[in-house]
Amino acid sequence: MRDSWAAVGDLALPRTCAGCGAPAARWCEGCLEGLAQELGRGLVRGRLGDLPVWAAGDYGGALRAAVAAYKDGERRDLRPVLSRVALPALARALDGLTVPRAGAGTVLPRDRPARVAVVPAPSRASTVRARGDDPVADLARATVARWRQTRPGGPEGRGPEVEVVRALRTVGRVQDQSRLTRAGRRRNLAGHVAVRAGVLAGDRPTAVVLFDDVVTTGATVTACRDALRSTGIALLAVVACARVP
Repeated sequence: MRDSWAAVGDLALPRTCAGCGAPAARWCEGCLEGLAQELGRGLVRGRLGDLPVWAAGDYGGALRAAVAAYKDGERRDLRPVLSRVALPALARALDGLTVPRAGAGTVLPRDRPARVAVVPAPSRASTVRARGDDPVADLARATVARWRQTRPGGPEGRGPEVEVVRALRTVGRVQDQSRLTRAGRRRNLAGHVAVRAGVLAGDRPTAVVLFDDVVTTGATVTACRDALRSTGIALLAVVACARVP
């Protein structure tokens, strides 16, 4: 029955590969092979100051096509593909997290965090209204859900308690970043990201990880880190589907 409904849906809204336009596949075998080859090179690790950045791969080829189609091409059906793409980066970031032991200040010894908040990079409110959703936040949720299923022991297995928290928002006038220079991106976001009131209050997570689709110049990461820091919250790592080399 489900196949019949899928066929009816395809008649109303034909499904095509987001990578090459081939019919009857959201991501065809050829593009899937290309994506697998790109991701087979291993995770891309970078740093922004002392902040580790983990990405599934460089922003190019099949990975770029998938991310762009998902976020800007209204291809939300690619969320399962991209959550699988982002999973190794999230898992590696979570594996590497440590926080100061209670009462130890900022020096050793350090412990694994008990609770981690995965915070999506904020989108402009006008963009969210126009799209009708928040694709980065939705992808973060899908990736965390996949991580829970695949960690040792399954959903109730070992590891920290991880939840997605939409803790950040943009404030004031923020332009679309896509056509801005590196310096322009920094100016555009400086002072224009804030922590949502009350979201991280009370029983705070012991660690915060930022999640984004693409890390480009680092302007978004810097603005988010500064906003969190202003409320006494330390950002410990960044996870993304892709990073611009």
